[in-house]
Amino acid sequence: MLEHDGTVKWAVNPAIHENWGGQPSVGDVDGDGIPEIGVVSRNNYNLCRADGTIRWSRAITEQTSGQGASVFFDLNNDGRAEIVYADQLKLFIFRGADGTILNQFNRYSSTAGEGPSVADVDRDGHADILIAGDIAGLPEGRGIRMYSGANLNWANTRAVWNHDAYTITNINDDLTVPLSPRPNWLVPGLNNFRANGFIPDSSVQPNSAPDATVSLLRRLDAGLPASTALIARLGNGGAAGLPVVRAEFRNGVSGGASLLRAAYVTTTGAFSDKPLTNNTTYW
Repeated sequence: MLEHDGTVKWAVNPAIHENWGGQPSVGDVDGDGIPEIGVVSRNNYNLCRADGTIRWSRAITEQTSGQGASVFFDLNNDGRAEIVYADQLKLFIFRGADGTILNQFNRYSSTAGEGPSVADVDRDGHADILIAGDIAGLPEGRGIRMYSGANLNWANTRAVWNHDAYTITNINDDLTVPLSPRPNWLVPGLNNFRANGFIPDSSVQPNSAPDATVSLLRRLDAGLPASTALIARLGNGGAAGLPVVRAEFRNGVSGGASLLRAAYVTTTGAFSDKPLTNNTTYW
């Protein structure tokens, strides 16, 4: 590890990592405010403390490159990061504190310098995991696969992961690049690398969620007998944006009701009245 001026703070014997090593990932796995460092070697995934000593190690299958990378992300929003990593055969979700395998999925790759990414790919307010494979002829082989929480219970995160050496402060939400990025390690609540999340002072946070509402349904008969109108107030009362949500006016009972009009709700914290005017039918 180097100081900000390039001087060596500490070093470990490369034999610990079998003289192999992928790009490190940095994050806080136990909520104590001190980051840990995850490094892939040829036979193990090693989580190191801030002083370079190994906190835990898990055997992996990595005989092709030994240069993969991982992601730190607090999937269950408990203040302690999980670690997402894929070797030649499996995609793993480790509990960051002790390396317990929380989940694993088949994933086949001859591996190079790749690693998973975590972002809200479909903008539903919950994180997703992206991982590539390159072995043809297997169901989980060649191509890109996306994994989401089974009950949409993974924490919210940004919809951005712009490159391999990702840090939260080096790209804006609108994909513009800051002219002078804030050093990640100096931002309270961050000090991480290859980890996703929100800027601590952002209006959106990991527990932010959308809240689509339909309210204040009423009928206005001021135009009778020529016309009448139905009005509904549609909005998003949550702190996170919505994927496109469609609300419908229908005439009749469920199942056989004919569509009269559709409206859409997306914007965070916005509400609007959507009218349906009918010039021929009184209801």
